[in-house]
Amino acid sequence: MGHFSLKLHNSVFLIIVLVLAGLSGWLFSATKVKYGLDVEGGARFTLQIDKAKLTEAQKADMPLVVNRIQTILRTRAGGIHGAVESNVQRKGTDQFIIEVPGEVDIEEARKAFVTTAALAVYHARNVTTPIAKTRRYEAEDTPVKVEGVSAYQFFERNNPEKIIRPGTPEYKAMIRGWGDPILTGDNLANAKGQIFGNGYRPEFNFTPEGAKKLESWTRRFKQENIAFVLDDKVLSIAPVREGTILSDNAIIEGEFDEKFIKDLVDLLNAGALPVDLIELSSESVDPTIGASALDQILRAGYISLGIIATFIVVYYMFPGTVALVALILYTLFTLTVLKLVGATFSLAAIAGMILSVGMAVDANILIFERIKEELKLGKTLKAAIDLGFKRALPAIVDSNACTILTSLVLMSIGTGSVKGFASTLIIGVAISLFTAVTITRWVLKFLVGAGIGTNPKMYGLSRQWFGEHWESGAVSSPLNIVQNRKRYFFISILTIVIPGVFFFMGGLKPNAEFLGGFESTYLAGNVTKAELDKKIETEYKGGNTKLASAQGQTYFIVTVPPQESFKSIPDNDPEKNSKIAREISNKLGFGGEYRGFESVGPIVQKEAIQGAIKGVIISTL
Repeated sequence: MGHFSLKLHNSVFLIIVLVLAGLSGWLFSATKVKYGLDVEGGARFTLQIDKAKLTEAQKADMPLVVNRIQTILRTRAGGIHGAVESNVQRKGTDQFIIEVPGEVDIEEARKAFVTTAALAVYHARNVTTPIAKTRRYEAEDTPVKVEGVSAYQFFERNNPEKIIRPGTPEYKAMIRGWGDPILTGDNLANAKGQIFGNGYRPEFNFTPEGAKKLESWTRRFKQENIAFVLDDKVLSIAPVREGTILSDNAIIEGEFDEKFIKDLVDLLNAGALPVDLIELSSESVDPTIGASALDQILRAGYISLGIIATFIVVYYMFPGTVALVALILYTLFTLTVLKLVGATFSLAAIAGMILSVGMAVDANILIFERIKEELKLGKTLKAAIDLGFKRALPAIVDSNACTILTSLVLMSIGTGSVKGFASTLIIGVAISLFTAVTITRWVLKFLVGAGIGTNPKMYGLSRQWFGEHWESGAVSSPLNIVQNRKRYFFISILTIVIPGVFFFMGGLKPNAEFLGGFESTYLAGNVTKAELDKKIETEYKGGNTKLASAQGQTYFIVTVPPQESFKSIPDNDPEKNSKIAREISNKLGFGGEYRGFESVGPIVQKEAIQGAIKGVIISTL
């Protein structure tokens, strides 16, 4: 009766495993994979609140300010080429990480996130009108392009040679002279574009409160200048026509290109940022390079899985075959769980997944070696299987616990890809513990109970490839490590010194995150890697170069530290990255086509270095 009950118990568990496998397969096929930027390509920004510009009220209610900024950034991210997969995450108390996947123009994306989009309507009281021609300033007849925005320039009436351009202190002082705005972005209900002539123009609709303010102003001031200002740039300025009463809407006269109007409307409808944001780092990844990197890491995964599968089946025979089935189920379970929790499959996360496959096999190896030991001691097969799993369990739990503890440290201290690697590894190790200890055990016991695999010779007892004979003589002929400690100390020192030599020879090349500078990716031009290395030592001391290949093409990845020449490019210049990338290419003289860029400021660099040091120390402790 007891034997029948055990067989029934094993059968029930086997049915549960089959149901889990079927459910996982269905969920896996029904859930979309979410790839990281290093795979899919796209743009990533790290932005920080400019605390110097916070008002006292904002400082007193920072959580509300942060929530408002995050909401606005999410709305803006969704408006970039319909990027519905965009992601905006908080980092710390005052930073945001924004990821926009796909083939994205990083310069356009930067404008969408860094632009405050603070719209204000002013009474331009110090600018001339047809009936007030003696005022200090006069607007030029047509706007000019300034950082991709059509904005008006001004000049002093008594000094027409002096042009007052947007962004200059004189320009901002002129706007301050207009006093408090008639309307602000809070009074805007919505904005939309309308076709006008051969182009487009924006139309603004105001809230009831805004309509009252605007109507009151136009009734009070006749034929006065009304100016629409966006982020200290005057988009429109003109006197209100005689007899016109403005209220719930207004139109900026003129013809604008469609893209400018669309971007403007999207920004205004998303809302104005309550405070300026500082760009700490930015990165753009070419989709071609990402797709090639994915192919390479998946190929490595398939090769690794094939080697592991061959090894465990050849070396452990019957239990190895059972473990291979469990390994396939483990892979299915892990991928399904990762997809269900919305994990991002970055290259680092996929690497963590592949590493956890090795961890899963490691547990099976410990179990099978214990089973072999018990069989050699004369135990029956069923007793050997029970004792093998029981006595290997503490070592498996200890090993996996250490891995999970280290990964938890990486998750709490690391950033970006490090977090992805750690979280994937934790999930993988936890599921591997379940499949190795539970599924392998019950499938093996079910098959043995059914009369399959009952011959001890099918458990690889004769395999002696890795020094098992030392184990059999461990008591009678132990390795005298303590007595020969000088020899082993010497071996240990060599393992430290030899890699150290290569480290100081430049074998370890820091990326932009640790160097705190810029990393550009180019299609390889007309110079060799050796020539480029020699040139970079002259032009960018401390920089380095790496080679990469994707879809049959060769790329140079050039990393350079911060440069004084780059500081002359304003941070708010939407083409800052491409200008720096071109300067690097021109200085090194290889003429490569610019395909990707990463910029890392000192704050992010400091966080990366401190996080790495803390991670090593805390994990070791």
